[in-house]
Amino acid sequence: MNDYLTKPLQIEDLVLTLQRVSEHLQLGKPDAEQTKTDLLSQNLKPLTKVLDSSKVKISDIDRSITPSSIYMQFDVSISGLAVINVSTMNMLEKCIGKQALAKIIDSYLKDSGQAIAMMRQALEQLDFAKLSFENHAFKGGSGTLGADRLVAICKELSFLCKSNSQASNVENLYIVMHQLEIEFDKVSEFLQQKISA
Repeated sequence: MNDYLTKPLQIEDLVLTLQRVSEHLQLGKPDAEQTKTDLLSQNLKPLTKVLDSSKVKISDIDRSITPSSIYMQFDVSISGLAVINVSTMNMLEKCIGKQALAKIIDSYLKDSGQAIAMMRQALEQLDFAKLSFENHAFKGGSGTLGADRLVAICKELSFLCKSNSQASNVENLYIVMHQLEIEFDKVSEFLQQKISA
C-alpha cells in the first residue's frame, strides 16, 4: 500500500491515483503484461479529459462570527458554488452507471436525513464530539456527490465544534446548523430530480 485517498472521495483523484499505479506497474513488465497495463491506462485517459480540476476554495472567514454576520459570511464562502457540482455528478455517473448512481443517491438521502436529526439532537444536548462526528460523515457523503456548498457549511460547523470557545459558539452553531438544513433541502430537491429524470 503506497498511496491513499482522503474523504470526501473525489473521482478525479481516484483516476489520477489509478493512473500513477498503472504507470508504476509498467516498469519492468514483460510485453504481454505490458499490453494489459497499456489497456488499463488507455481506458483511464478519456476519464481525465472530462474532469474539472478546480478545487473548492473557501475564502478565509473572519472567526469572530456573530449571529448578525454569519449569513453574510456564508454568502462569501459559498459564492460561485453550485448546489451540486455537475461535473462531479457526471463523472460519478460515467464511472458507476445511472442505475448505481440512483441507488447511491437514494441511500444518501435516507442516511442524511437521519444524520441531520442526530446532529440536531447532539447540538441540543451540547454534545460537540457527537455533532462533529456526525458532521464529518455527512460531509464525506455530500462531497462525493458534489454538494460543494453543503461541504463548505459542514467545514464551518466543524470549525465551530472544534474551537476552544464552544460554549460561546452555541448560538452560532444553531445558525450554521439551520443553514445546513436549508442547503440540504436544496441538495435533496436537486438529487430527487436527478433520480426521476
